[in-house]
Amino acid sequence: GVWSAPNCSGPFTCVAGNNDFCATSSQVTFMTAFGVLYYIEVYGFTVITVGQQTGPFTMSLSGGPNPANASLTGCAPLPISLLSFTGHPEGVRNKLEWTTASETNNDYFTLERSEDAITFSALWKLAGAGTTTTLHNYAAYDDYPLNGTTYYRLKQTDYNGAWTYSNIISIGNAMSIANVSNMRPNPTTSDVNFDFFAAARGNIRIQILDYTGRLVSDETQHLSDGSSTISAKMAELAQGIYSVRVSFDQSGYVSTTKVVKN
Repeated sequence: GVWSAPNCSGPFTCVAGNNDFCATSSQVTFMTAFGVLYYIEVYGFTVITVGQQTGPFTMSLSGGPNPANASLTGCAPLPISLLSFTGHPEGVRNKLEWTTASETNNDYFTLERSEDAITFSALWKLAGAGTTTTLHNYAAYDDYPLNGTTYYRLKQTDYNGAWTYSNIISIGNAMSIANVSNMRPNPTTSDVNFDFFAAARGNIRIQILDYTGRLVSDETQHLSDGSSTISAKMAELAQGIYSVRVSFDQSGYVSTTKVVKN
């Protein structure tokens, strides 16, 4: 198994691996990225009639000629020369920026994000500049960053499908503030309104449950950051005591209020 990590304490990101149960040897090939520390984990193998065994392994580096020194055939030129990769909060979203000094056969970038710096998912895909020695600046936004710390990295893909990763950066966001207030009128003969404040944009879910806990209404609305007045639909419900449950997915906030319908 091949892993990348900033140091031996992790966090570790799986780069490549192989487990050939039916072969006499295993082989793993992976692309390296400049400045990335790799850890290679080699297991023994088991022979059914003998038990756990060990064996030799070798590592080799391959690549094309170095354009600065043709005699250095073990060093391949990097597909991009990444000068910087940075990010910062901009209001309720995160802005990611990177600059390349040169690019070689660069098809596109994929901006990836993670909540634990281990498992990443694609966020945006941006076209590269192909082959160039001109400075290029790139920018992308994460409109709905995670509450707390969000991790980001760049995946650069060549025209031939080969790819490399950048270093991992993190951005902290404090978006846990959310609040329900002024549920009105209560008791009610129709709908009820309430005020909702959130420090970030996101989806608010309004659920109404009867006295037995049965869900009788379920609605989701997308809200901008700041203060909003929300209506919970109760006009067509029978008389009784209900629970209005409000949850906000951006921060994990949940509020439940008893409302009497006359």
